[in-house]
Amino acid sequence: MVEQKPSWFQNSGALLNYVERVIEVMQEIAHKDYVEALVFIA
Repeated sequence: MVEQKPSWFQNSGALLNYVERVIEVMQEIAHKDYVEALVFIA
């Protein structure tokens, strides 16, 4: 289990980059929806 740690770190690093990108996109979408909602309410 310990011997597999380096490859696990590599995989988690790539996964982390992917997750960060997805969160970034989701935040952009959420921000747009939030702004549109404010404009709609106003």
